[in-house]
Amino acid sequence: MALSAIEAEDTEQVVTQLLELEGGLSLLLEQVKRNQNSAKDLVSFFKKRAVIEEEYGKSMQKLCHSLTESVDRDEGKCRSFSDCIRQMAEIHGSVASNRLALATHVAQVGEELASVMKDSDRSRRQLKDSGERFEKQLSTAESLLDKARGKQETTNDAWERAKAVVDGIAAGAPVPPASGAAGLFFGMARANPDRDEEDARHRAARANDGYQTQLAATIRARAEFQSTHLPTLLRSLKEVNDEGDVALQYHLSKYAFHYEQVLAADASSLCPALPIAATAAAPNGGASSSAVGRSVGIRKLFEAMDHAGDLQAAIVKATAAAANNGGGMVSGSMSPTRDGVAASLTTGARSTSHSPNGGSGALSSLSLVGTPARPMFGLSLMELAERDDTDTPRLLVAVTRLVEEIGLETVSVYRQPGNHMAVQKLRALCDRDFDSLTWIASAPLGDIPALTSLVKLFLRSLSDSLLPRALHREFLTAAKTADSRSQLLAIHDLVNRLPDPHYATLRHLMLHLDRIAQHAGRNRMSWVNLSIVFGPCLMHSGAAAAAATGALAAGENALAAAANPATGKDKDGGNGSGSGGSGSVKESTEMHFQCKVVELILKHSRVIFEA
Repeated sequence: MALSAIEAEDTEQVVTQLLELEGGLSLLLEQVKRNQNSAKDLVSFFKKRAVIEEEYGKSMQKLCHSLTESVDRDEGKCRSFSDCIRQMAEIHGSVASNRLALATHVAQVGEELASVMKDSDRSRRQLKDSGERFEKQLSTAESLLDKARGKQETTNDAWERAKAVVDGIAAGAPVPPASGAAGLFFGMARANPDRDEEDARHRAARANDGYQTQLAATIRARAEFQSTHLPTLLRSLKEVNDEGDVALQYHLSKYAFHYEQVLAADASSLCPALPIAATAAAPNGGASSSAVGRSVGIRKLFEAMDHAGDLQAAIVKATAAAANNGGGMVSGSMSPTRDGVAASLTTGARSTSHSPNGGSGALSSLSLVGTPARPMFGLSLMELAERDDTDTPRLLVAVTRLVEEIGLETVSVYRQPGNHMAVQKLRALCDRDFDSLTWIASAPLGDIPALTSLVKLFLRSLSDSLLPRALHREFLTAAKTADSRSQLLAIHDLVNRLPDPHYATLRHLMLHLDRIAQHAGRNRMSWVNLSIVFGPCLMHSGAAAAAATGALAAGENALAAAANPATGKDKDGGNGSGSGGSGSVKESTEMHFQCKVVELILKHSRVIFEA
């Protein structure tokens, strides 16, 4: 709301400047045209870039397929070398897939920008035609005024001459000849000079009246053009120009986002963040090829090649074959069979893949270890929205709906912490296979405290808080504003500036908490109490996300101990409350205003989100 007032003031200032400048309309038309030319250049760039990335991705996939087929023919080195080459081909295949995805996104950005600029060009042409029509009307009025002025001057001159004749006759001067052929060739005198003078006077009067009428009409047309038509055209053109500016910046930012995402994905493919110790042991005692590919970088993969081990395996196999054939070496027996993974890699995986208490088997049966296939926790809302194609996280929608079905009147809902082990197990299940979980009231996955603690843990684990860190200072400043109306306007403006996933998630959460607050008479959770609980969750600094991520590892260790009571020791972590968001707040005063921000949004949620 405040932002709109600022934009309107800026527009009026520009319109005033252009009204004072001769050719202001042409200047603004030229600026819009330049915007469109720049957009055309970018659209051309995006299209060509998409083609380049698509060709690169397809060529890379073809090359990887050819390399894999060559390795499968078993004509080259085997065992660790061939396994590493396969992993290299998989890594390059992942990079190729990333590039194909980038090509799709970039092409889409180009198409969207072209569509926006097509609409902008249509608006520019319509406004240009309107301006030319109004200018033509004004030009026609001024041309008619010039004609009326010429006629007035001509009739006035004729009247002056007729008056001079009458005055001369009165003074005794001879009557001049009549006008026309009779006076010119025959020297005939004027029949009635007085009547000629009267006719000339009437003609001059009519010409003067016509001039005055046309002058008034021209003045009205000029005033209407300057005060109404031209300002309206300038404002509309300014809006078209602003839309073009925003479209250019937005689509460039969108392109940059996708480009950064694919570079990060390429980096993750080349050098994953997970250590090799995190991979599970394969049945034969070595690391599986897929696990190795996901857990070590390409350089470490190559460094792990065991050429000496490959040679020894070939010798042992040849020796065994010779013994089976009576001591003679059989032709073709030198090529050892592949057992799946290089020995040097299996050693590292074997020594570290099991937990110290030996409980990896039990945890695996619970699907609570290993790299999450589609994690729900620890990502940003932008990443979740891009991956799941929805602005509101599916986990948040499912859990809040279940809480509303069975827990609206639960005393201290969202304030009472859930069991730490139960919350961590829920989190692990959501990270591993969210789609397989059933969120229904008849068979809930946990009690109300565990579900509400899961919501708070999800919000604290976001890599960028629901109210983004970049806007924290502005939110806190708005909360400190003394005037309540200015305070609400500032908060409303900041909420409207949130990225779409943040806005949609905040809207869903606030309307959910408002429904909780409507039952405060039974659950004792008013707006104020809810804001105290969610202030640290919605405005954490990033340390909360790191702490929440670390809590998963601690929870899995605890689950391992619980799953293997015979070998694991009971380690009481003392963190069962599951709410620790306040640890990330440096000052109690800042925490107070964080809660104040959440309280203001929650209290006015139906106004802010027009619900």
